[in-house]
Amino acid sequence: HAPDKIWTWARTHRLNTIMITVPVPQAQVADAEVLRRFLTEATRRNIAVWAVAGDPRDVLPDSEAPLRARLTAYRNYNRTATADARLAGVQLDIEPYLLPGYRLNPDAWRDAYLATVRLAREQLGSTVALDMVVPVWWGTDGHLGTRWLDAMAAPNVSLTVMNYRTEDAALMRGAAPFLDWATRHDRHVTMALELGPIPDETRWSFIRGQGNGELWALPVGKHMALVLFDQGVSGLSGSTWRYQRSQDFSGKHISFAGAPDKLDRTVEQLVPAWSAWPGFRGVAIHGLDATP
Repeated sequence: HAPDKIWTWARTHRLNTIMITVPVPQAQVADAEVLRRFLTEATRRNIAVWAVAGDPRDVLPDSEAPLRARLTAYRNYNRTATADARLAGVQLDIEPYLLPGYRLNPDAWRDAYLATVRLAREQLGSTVALDMVVPVWWGTDGHLGTRWLDAMAAPNVSLTVMNYRTEDAALMRGAAPFLDWATRHDRHVTMALELGPIPDETRWSFIRGQGNGELWALPVGKHMALVLFDQGVSGLSGSTWRYQRSQDFSGKHISFAGAPDKLDRTVEQLVPAWSAWPGFRGVAIHGLDATP
Protein backbone atom coordinates (compact mmCIF):
# COMPACT_ATOMS: atom_id res chain seq x y z
CA HIS A 1 0.00 0.00 0.00
CA ALA A 2 3.03 2.32 0.40
CA PRO A 3 5.68 0.92 -1.93
CA ASP A 4 7.84 4.04 -2.22
CA LYS A 5 9.75 3.10 0.95
CA ILE A 6 10.48 -0.33 -0.50
CA TRP A 7 11.76 1.11 -3.78
CA THR A 8 14.02 3.42 -1.76
CA TRP A 9 15.41 0.46 0.22
CA ALA A 10 15.95 -1.47 -3.00
CA ARG A 11 17.85 1.37 -4.59
CA THR A 12 19.93 2.21 -1.49
CA HIS A 13 20.91 -1.37 -0.71
CA ARG A 14 21.10 -2.66 -4.30
CA LEU A 15 18.37 -5.23 -3.69
CA ASN A 16 17.20 -7.49 -6.51
CA THR A 17 14.77 -9.53 -4.37
CA ILE A 18 12.36 -8.61 -1.60
CA MET A 19 10.08 -10.60 0.69
CA ILE A 20 6.65 -9.29 1.65
CA THR A 21 3.75 -10.49 3.76
CA VAL A 22 0.74 -11.40 1.64
CA PRO A 23 -2.32 -11.91 3.87
CA VAL A 24 -4.62 -14.79 2.98
CA PRO A 25 -8.03 -14.40 4.63
CA GLN A 26 -10.64 -17.00 3.64
CA ALA A 27 -8.13 -18.94 1.48
CA GLN A 28 -7.72 -16.07 -1.00
CA VAL A 29 -4.99 -13.48 -1.43
CA ALA A 30 -6.14 -10.19 0.12
CA ASP A 31 -6.16 -7.02 -2.00
CA ALA A 32 -5.24 -8.97 -5.11
CA GLU A 33 -5.46 -5.92 -7.37
CA VAL A 34 -3.12 -3.91 -5.11
CA LEU A 35 -0.71 -6.86 -5.12
CA ARG A 36 -0.84 -7.07 -8.92
CA ARG A 37 0.02 -3.39 -9.30
CA PHE A 38 2.88 -3.74 -6.83
CA LEU A 39 4.31 -6.82 -8.54
CA THR A 40 4.02 -5.25 -11.98
CA GLU A 41 6.03 -2.25 -10.79
CA ALA A 42 8.59 -4.55 -9.14
CA THR A 43 9.00 -6.41 -12.44
CA ARG A 44 9.56 -3.12 -14.23
CA ARG A 45 12.34 -2.40 -11.72
CA ASN A 46 13.85 -5.90 -12.16
CA ILE A 47 13.01 -6.85 -8.57
CA ALA A 48 11.74 -10.33 -7.71
CA VAL A 49 9.07 -10.51 -4.98
CA TRP A 50 8.44 -13.51 -2.75
CA ALA A 51 5.59 -14.03 -0.31
CA VAL A 52 6.99 -14.85 3.15
CA ALA A 53 4.99 -16.57 5.87
CA GLY A 54 5.52 -19.05 8.66
CA ASP A 55 4.89 -19.89 12.29
CA PRO A 56 6.64 -22.42 14.56
CA ARG A 57 3.31 -24.20 14.95
CA ASP A 58 3.09 -24.91 11.21
CA VAL A 59 4.70 -28.31 11.92
CA LEU A 60 1.81 -29.33 14.19
CA PRO A 61 -1.12 -31.42 12.89
CA ASP A 62 -3.67 -28.73 13.78
CA SER A 63 -1.86 -26.28 11.48
CA GLU A 64 -1.90 -28.45 8.38
CA ALA A 65 -5.27 -27.27 7.01
CA PRO A 66 -4.58 -23.52 7.37
CA LEU A 67 -1.10 -23.97 5.90
CA ARG A 68 -2.52 -25.82 2.90
CA ALA A 69 -5.11 -23.07 2.41
CA ARG A 70 -2.47 -20.34 2.51
CA LEU A 71 -0.19 -22.10 0.03
CA THR A 72 -3.10 -22.88 -2.27
CA ALA A 73 -4.05 -19.20 -2.29
CA TYR A 74 -0.53 -18.25 -3.42
CA ARG A 75 -0.57 -20.94 -6.11
CA ASN A 76 -3.99 -19.90 -7.39
CA TYR A 77 -3.00 -16.24 -7.47
CA ASN A 78 0.02 -17.02 -9.66
CA ARG A 79 -2.06 -19.18 -12.00
CA THR A 80 -4.38 -16.29 -12.83
CA ALA A 81 -1.82 -13.46 -12.83
CA THR A 82 -0.01 -12.24 -15.89
CA ALA A 83 3.70 -13.04 -16.15
CA ASP A 84 4.77 -9.59 -14.93
CA ALA A 85 2.46 -9.74 -11.88
CA ARG A 86 3.42 -13.12 -10.40
CA LEU A 87 5.13 -13.91 -7.14
CA ALA A 88 8.65 -15.25 -7.68
CA GLY A 89 8.01 -17.87 -5.02
CA VAL A 90 7.00 -18.56 -1.43
CA GLN A 91 9.38 -18.40 1.52
CA LEU A 92 8.47 -20.21 4.74
CA ASP A 93 10.10 -19.18 8.01
CA ILE A 94 9.16 -22.03 10.37
CA GLU A 95 11.15 -22.36 13.60
CA PRO A 96 9.92 -25.42 15.54
CA TYR A 97 12.76 -25.12 18.06
CA LEU A 98 10.86 -22.19 19.57
CA LEU A 99 8.04 -24.51 20.66
CA PRO A 100 7.91 -25.97 24.19
CA GLY A 101 9.32 -29.48 24.32
CA TYR A 102 11.58 -29.26 21.27
CA ARG A 103 14.64 -30.49 23.15
CA LEU A 104 12.76 -33.47 24.59
CA ASN A 105 12.69 -35.13 21.17
CA PRO A 106 14.54 -33.19 18.43
CA ASP A 107 14.34 -36.15 16.03
CA ALA A 108 10.53 -36.11 16.11
CA TRP A 109 10.47 -32.36 15.46
CA ARG A 110 12.95 -32.80 12.61
CA ASP A 111 10.70 -35.40 10.98
CA ALA A 112 7.64 -33.16 11.46
CA TYR A 113 9.53 -30.28 9.84
CA LEU A 114 10.54 -32.40 6.84
CA ALA A 115 6.94 -33.58 6.45
CA THR A 116 5.82 -29.93 6.43
CA VAL A 117 8.34 -29.09 3.71
CA ARG A 118 7.06 -31.99 1.61
CA LEU A 119 3.50 -30.81 2.15
CA ALA A 120 4.42 -27.27 1.08
CA ARG A 121 6.28 -28.45 -2.01
CA GLU A 122 3.32 -30.59 -3.05
CA GLN A 123 0.71 -27.91 -2.35
CA LEU A 124 2.49 -25.17 -4.29
CA GLY A 125 2.81 -27.31 -7.39
CA SER A 126 5.78 -27.53 -9.72
CA THR A 127 5.72 -23.93 -10.94
CA VAL A 128 6.05 -22.03 -7.63
CA ALA A 129 9.49 -21.98 -6.03
CA LEU A 130 9.82 -22.73 -2.30
CA ASP A 131 12.48 -21.26 -0.03
CA MET A 132 12.95 -22.36 3.59
CA VAL A 133 14.51 -20.06 6.21
CA VAL A 134 16.73 -22.07 8.57
CA PRO A 135 19.06 -21.22 11.48
CA VAL A 136 22.79 -21.56 10.94
CA TRP A 137 23.22 -24.08 13.76
CA TRP A 138 21.09 -26.64 11.89
CA GLY A 139 24.08 -27.23 9.60
CA THR A 140 26.07 -28.91 12.39
CA ASP A 141 23.42 -30.02 14.91
CA GLY A 142 23.73 -33.68 15.85
CA HIS A 143 20.04 -34.33 15.24
CA LEU A 144 20.08 -32.57 11.88
CA GLY A 145 23.34 -31.89 10.05
CA THR A 146 24.01 -33.77 6.81
CA ARG A 147 21.07 -36.19 7.14
CA TRP A 148 18.59 -33.37 7.43
CA LEU A 149 20.20 -31.31 4.68
CA ASP A 150 20.17 -34.20 2.23
CA ALA A 151 16.48 -34.79 2.99
CA MET A 152 15.79 -31.15 2.10
CA ALA A 153 17.05 -31.53 -1.46
CA ALA A 154 13.60 -31.67 -3.05
CA PRO A 155 13.12 -30.17 -6.53
CA ASN A 156 12.70 -26.40 -6.59
CA VAL A 157 13.54 -25.97 -2.88
CA SER A 158 16.18 -23.48 -1.78
CA LEU A 159 17.46 -22.40 1.64
CA THR A 160 18.01 -19.04 3.29
CA VAL A 161 20.41 -19.45 6.21
CA MET A 162 20.10 -17.13 9.20
CA ASN A 163 23.88 -16.81 9.46
CA TYR A 164 23.59 -14.32 12.29
CA ARG A 165 27.24 -13.52 13.01
CA THR A 166 29.29 -10.39 12.44
CA GLU A 167 32.85 -11.76 12.22
CA ASP A 168 34.10 -13.06 8.89
CA ALA A 169 35.55 -16.32 10.22
CA ALA A 170 32.33 -17.25 12.04
CA LEU A 171 30.26 -16.38 8.97
CA MET A 172 32.44 -18.62 6.78
CA ARG A 173 32.19 -21.54 9.22
CA GLY A 174 28.43 -21.23 9.44
CA ALA A 175 27.98 -21.06 5.68
CA ALA A 176 30.14 -24.04 4.70
CA PRO A 177 27.73 -26.98 5.42
CA PHE A 178 24.93 -25.31 3.48
CA LEU A 179 27.08 -24.29 0.52
CA ASP A 180 28.46 -27.83 0.34
CA TRP A 181 24.88 -29.13 0.34
CA ALA A 182 23.95 -26.79 -2.51
CA THR A 183 26.90 -28.11 -4.52
CA ARG A 184 26.04 -31.77 -3.89
CA HIS A 185 22.40 -31.38 -4.87
CA ASP A 186 22.49 -28.52 -7.39
CA ARG A 187 20.37 -26.27 -5.17
CA HIS A 188 20.57 -22.61 -4.14
CA VAL A 189 21.48 -21.06 -0.79
CA THR A 190 21.17 -17.46 0.38
CA MET A 191 23.13 -16.17 3.38
CA ALA A 192 21.04 -13.90 5.59
CA LEU A 193 22.78 -11.31 7.77
CA GLU A 194 20.97 -9.45 10.56
CA LEU A 195 20.71 -5.67 10.59
CA GLY A 196 17.88 -5.26 13.09
CA PRO A 197 18.33 -4.60 16.82
CA ILE A 198 19.37 -7.60 18.94
CA PRO A 199 19.36 -7.19 22.75
CA ASP A 200 22.41 -8.06 24.80
CA GLU A 201 22.31 -11.31 26.78
CA THR A 202 23.67 -12.31 30.17
CA ARG A 203 25.01 -15.85 30.28
CA TRP A 204 25.38 -17.67 33.58
CA SER A 205 27.99 -20.36 34.16
CA PHE A 206 27.67 -23.19 36.69
CA ILE A 207 30.09 -25.88 37.90
CA ARG A 208 29.22 -29.29 39.30
CA GLY A 209 28.20 -28.96 42.93
CA GLN A 210 28.56 -31.25 45.93
CA GLY A 211 25.17 -31.54 47.56
CA ASN A 212 24.36 -27.83 47.50
CA GLY A 213 23.72 -25.58 44.53
CA GLU A 214 21.39 -23.14 42.83
CA LEU A 215 20.83 -25.25 39.70
CA TRP A 216 19.42 -28.78 39.94
CA ALA A 217 18.66 -31.47 37.35
CA LEU A 218 15.59 -33.24 38.71
CA PRO A 219 13.74 -36.26 37.30
CA VAL A 220 10.28 -35.50 35.92
CA GLY A 221 8.78 -38.68 34.53
CA LYS A 222 11.09 -39.99 31.81
CA HIS A 223 12.94 -36.70 31.49
CA MET A 224 15.18 -34.41 33.48
CA ALA A 225 14.19 -30.81 34.22
CA LEU A 226 16.64 -28.05 35.06
CA VAL A 227 15.38 -26.00 38.02
CA LEU A 228 17.07 -22.75 39.02
CA PHE A 229 16.59 -21.61 42.64
CA ASP A 230 17.05 -18.14 44.08
CA GLN A 231 19.68 -19.53 46.48
CA GLY A 232 21.60 -22.73 47.07
CA VAL A 233 19.54 -25.72 48.22
CA SER A 234 20.45 -29.28 49.16
CA GLY A 235 18.86 -32.66 49.78
CA LEU A 236 17.01 -33.07 46.47
CA SER A 237 17.00 -36.30 44.45
CA GLY A 238 19.01 -35.19 41.46
CA SER A 239 22.33 -33.64 40.52
CA THR A 240 23.32 -30.07 41.27
CA TRP A 241 25.47 -27.28 39.93
CA ARG A 242 26.79 -24.24 41.74
CA TYR A 243 26.75 -20.71 40.27
CA GLN A 244 30.21 -19.65 39.13
CA ARG A 245 29.96 -16.40 37.16
CA SER A 246 27.89 -14.39 34.68
CA GLN A 247 29.03 -12.81 31.45
CA ASP A 248 27.40 -10.21 29.25
CA PHE A 249 27.18 -11.19 25.60
CA SER A 250 26.74 -8.31 23.20
CA GLY A 251 24.18 -8.38 20.41
CA LYS A 252 26.96 -6.93 18.24
CA HIS A 253 28.22 -10.49 17.79
CA ILE A 254 24.92 -11.34 16.06
CA SER A 255 23.64 -8.20 14.35
CA PHE A 256 25.14 -5.36 12.33
CA ALA A 257 22.61 -2.98 13.94
CA GLY A 258 24.11 0.50 14.12
CA ALA A 259 27.03 -0.56 11.93
CA PRO A 260 25.81 -0.46 8.32
CA ASP A 261 29.30 0.38 7.06
CA LYS A 262 30.66 -2.80 8.66
CA LEU A 263 27.84 -4.75 7.01
CA ASP A 264 28.79 -3.33 3.62
CA ARG A 265 32.47 -4.20 4.14
CA THR A 266 31.58 -7.73 5.27
CA VAL A 267 29.38 -8.32 2.25
CA GLU A 268 32.03 -7.01 -0.13
CA GLN A 269 34.60 -9.37 1.40
CA LEU A 270 32.51 -12.52 1.73
CA VAL A 271 30.48 -12.52 -1.46
CA PRO A 272 33.53 -13.33 -3.63
CA ALA A 273 34.50 -16.15 -1.24
CA TRP A 274 30.98 -17.61 -1.07
CA SER A 275 30.63 -17.30 -4.84
CA ALA A 276 33.23 -20.06 -5.22
CA TRP A 277 30.29 -22.40 -4.48
CA PRO A 278 28.03 -22.55 -7.55
CA GLY A 279 24.88 -22.79 -5.40
CA PHE A 280 25.43 -19.46 -3.63
CA ARG A 281 22.58 -17.13 -4.62
CA GLY A 282 23.42 -13.99 -2.67
CA VAL A 283 23.08 -12.17 0.63
CA ALA A 284 19.78 -11.29 2.31
CA ILE A 285 19.49 -8.46 4.84
CA HIS A 286 17.12 -9.31 7.69
CA GLY A 287 15.84 -6.52 9.88
CA LEU A 288 16.13 -3.86 7.21
CA ASP A 289 12.55 -2.76 7.85
CA ALA A 290 13.41 -2.17 11.54
CA THR A 291 16.33 0.11 10.66
CA PRO A 292 15.92 3.89 10.55
